[in-house]
Amino acid sequence: MAEHSYPTSLLQPTAVVALGGRDLYRGAYVVQRPGAGQPDYVLGGNALGRVRGRTVEQEDKNSPKVPVSRRVRLYRDRDGLLIRETWSNAQGDYEFARIDSTTAYTVLTYDHEGDFRAVVADRVTPEAMP
Repeated sequence: MAEHSYPTSLLQPTAVVALGGRDLYRGAYVVQRPGAGQPDYVLGGNALGRVRGRTVEQEDKNSPKVPVSRRVRLYRDRDGLLIRETWSNAQGDYEFARIDSTTAYTVLTYDHEGDFRAVVADRVTPEAMP
């Protein structure tokens, strides 16, 4: 499966990707999909929503959250269909733009280095596109 990315912007939610010590991964890259301004290329939908967030790593509950680049996948809640996949940038920011705003999603973040388990956020409701 190809890796896809979309323009990032200021983010609201923050997800903790991992607990424990680890150097920041600085070798991640972002691939821009042609036509990213078009509606969801898998299902169509109304293209009025977006899901965005930040991936971070944290030593323990009392330590600061450090942004990291990680693989992020967006699944449709009702049937588990993989809708999109991207990498967060070096600041941990990711965005899935122009998706159906009437659908609930699950966001799954993977540690590609294999040191930590995946982090999931389910029942995510897209915010309105500006």
